[in-house]
This record gives sequence, C-alpha cells and structure tokens, in this order.
Amino acid sequence: MSVIAKKGIKAMTNETKTQDIAATTLKAFKKRVNTLFTEREEWQTTLFATANQRLYELLADIYNVYLDAKDGSGVDTKKYEWLQNEVTKRKIPTSKNANFIQLITKYVFSDSDTDSRRVNSYARVLSCAAQEGVGNGNAIAEYITERGGIEEIRAALAKNTKTPKQRAVEGRSIAANAKNIAVVCNEKLAQHAAKSKGNYVVLLGIMNAQGEVEIKHAVFENDVSDERIAGKTVVSGALSNLYSTSEKARKKNEKRDAEENEANAKNKIFNKTSTTEQDDNIQHAA
Repeated sequence: MSVIAKKGIKAMTNETKTQDIAATTLKAFKKRVNTLFTEREEWQTTLFATANQRLYELLADIYNVYLDAKDGSGVDTKKYEWLQNEVTKRKIPTSKNANFIQLITKYVFSDSDTDSRRVNSYARVLSCAAQEGVGNGNAIAEYITERGGIEEIRAALAKNTKTPKQRAVEGRSIAANAKNIAVVCNEKLAQHAAKSKGNYVVLLGIMNAQGEVEIKHAVFENDVSDERIAGKTVVSGALSNLYSTSEKARKKNEKRDAEENEANAKNKIFNKTSTTEQDDNIQHAA
C-alpha cells in the first residue's frame, strides 16, 4: 500500500473519530437537558413551588449547561440547533432570535405551571449573570440573593420599572394615608396586638354568597408565628400590589382627564368660531 493511500486511510479514521466524539458529546448534552426537565417536573410536583433554594439550584444547573456548551467565544452550533428544533417541535413560544440561555430555560420550564413571564425572568437573570462574568453555576444562588431576588433583578433590567421592594415602599406610604375600608377584631388577632402594633397584617379570606369575607388566616409582618414563609415577604407583596393598583387607577384617571381637557379645548374653539360667525352675520344684517 502506498504512502498516500495510508495517509488517506489515517485521515478518514481521524475524521470518523472526530464525528463519533461530536455525536457522543451531543448525545450527552441531550440527556443532561432532559434530566433537568425531569428534575424541574419533580420540583414542582413534590416540593413547595416557593422553595427558592431548589429553584436556584435548577437555574445553576442551566447556567452550567450553558457554560459547558460554549465553544470558544460562542455556543456549540449542533447543541444550539438541537435546542431550537426541540423548542419549535414542542411549540414553545420564543423570540425570533432567542439566545442559548433563553432556549434552554424555556425548554426546561416548558409544560409547567410557571407562567411565560416568570420563565422569561429566569432567562434574563441568567443572561445578566453571563454578561457580568459569573464564573460557574455554584455562584448563581449567591448572585441572585445579593441582588434581592429574581424579580428585583428583572425590574432593575427593565427601563423605568420599579423593583418589588420599591413598589412595597411606595405601597406602605399609600396605605398609611388611606381610609379604612373595614375594621376586624377577634381574640386570635388580639393575642398579637402588643407585638404587632404599627405593623401590617395580611388577612386571607374567602368571599361568601352574602358578599362577606370569611377570614381564614392572618399573616403578620413581624413574623409572630412559625410560618414557613416569612410574614414580611407576604406583607411586602400585598403592599407592592397596593402600589401597582393605585398606579393603574392614577394613570386611568390621568388619561380620562386628558381626554376631557382635549374635548373641552375643542368645544372652546367650536364655541369661539360659532360666536364669531354669529357676530359676522349680525354685522352683515345691519
């Protein structure tokens, strides 16, 4: 066998080995992504959906998959194409030019109870971490916690958007100046009066057929009970909601006032024109 023929066979053998390695790598990537999908399902069906620690671990795993998929300055083309095809096949809504982090986050959280806006927030946080050079997934939980949580980061990235913490502060100011819509008192609430005076309380109730609210549970801001979720977080959410609701009402009123002012301005022009025409007619008649 000639030297040239031997070199040709060797080149073909090396190319086959390269293709085999690439196929094995892609197969391992697919398995890893699908494992994350299964772990997300398990988390949402067997654990509390509010268990941030496990959520952050899932996001850390997604981030590590992204880092491992990077090939030089970009992401491995085959892995990106596979993700794109899977997202399209499952009819998962994504932006036209979704990046790798967006695709894998959407894929892992597809077919779940998590709404699309929330999933987009996860992807934005991970993209932000990548842009800021977070070195590995193990640092993701600390990265999110230090910045006040996922919603805080999302709001900070959105132009002219207040963070949940800022909305809660504004809501507290609104609540302090608002009129009472009802006063509720019973023995259970009175037990915590001394500790909770001046703090906010969220009452969980259900509306009955008579239009009355039947109170089932109370959450105290200063966390007087042994609740799993801190009372301060629940109250902060309620105050944030108060601010958002007030802002919607304010903007609606501003829009209505602007429309009324515009209508009045047009009426003034019309009335002025009508008066001028009447004066002209009187002068011609004279």
